[in-house]
Amino acid sequence: MRRERSLLLACLAGVWLALMSQAAPAQSWFERLVMPGDLIRGHAKLEKDCSNCHLSFSQGAQSGLCRDCHKEAAKNLDDGTGFHGRAPEMRGQECRHCHTDHIGRDLPALPFHHSADWRQTRPFDHSKTAFSLKGAHDKAACKACHAPSEPASAAPTACIGCHRGDDPHKGKLGESCDTCHSPGDWLREVAFDHDITRFPLIGQHVLVPCEECHPDATYRGTEVDCAACHGRDDVHRGAFGKGCDQCHGTSSIKGARLKLRKP
Repeated sequence: MRRERSLLLACLAGVWLALMSQAAPAQSWFERLVMPGDLIRGHAKLEKDCSNCHLSFSQGAQSGLCRDCHKEAAKNLDDGTGFHGRAPEMRGQECRHCHTDHIGRDLPALPFHHSADWRQTRPFDHSKTAFSLKGAHDKAACKACHAPSEPASAAPTACIGCHRGDDPHKGKLGESCDTCHSPGDWLREVAFDHDITRFPLIGQHVLVPCEECHPDATYRGTEVDCAACHGRDDVHRGAFGKGCDQCHGTSSIKGARLKLRKP
């Protein structure tokens, strides 16, 4: 019995040495045999050679190989920027602690989404990214801003990146939507500093709805003289010209200030 066991071990050792002597091809065949599952779609091209992501007998080397490919995340960790750099728990953490793989082509390596499977659900603190979720953004679905086939860092951070199709101004007011709009209530919480225009709002003008002076969301080229809006209400029928403010104030059209000319 002892002799047969020794012979069996010798045969196994011979097979192993034969495989190892073939170097990379034999190793790839063996690793493919024990691979736990297909890589995600983004890593599919790396699947032919396990050494792209693993070093034999060294789990600790895997994160270094991750950083070699994911240079932006590596830079964030080094500079203290981005999500990886801002989150203190990321420092010294193995990449595989958060990023899964060998889970199939159609599953994400970032398991920060709602799922019935607890292995695919993990809380994510968006305040540590370059775009903190405020107001209605906190209720938006992840896929509304993050395309599954793109890295998380590719998501737009400027308002117009997501809201270009919803822009009622058709780009006429530029792309800095947050200058006037709030993420709490995009339509109701609107604050525009009219003092930066040629027509600061004072008196009763403060209470006038925007569309009264800007029909069809047209802003550029709007007339600023009184007659442009009040011409139809002019009781003088144009007899005193268009400079209504020479006699009338903005608090009330009534009670005109008469300016008598000196003889």
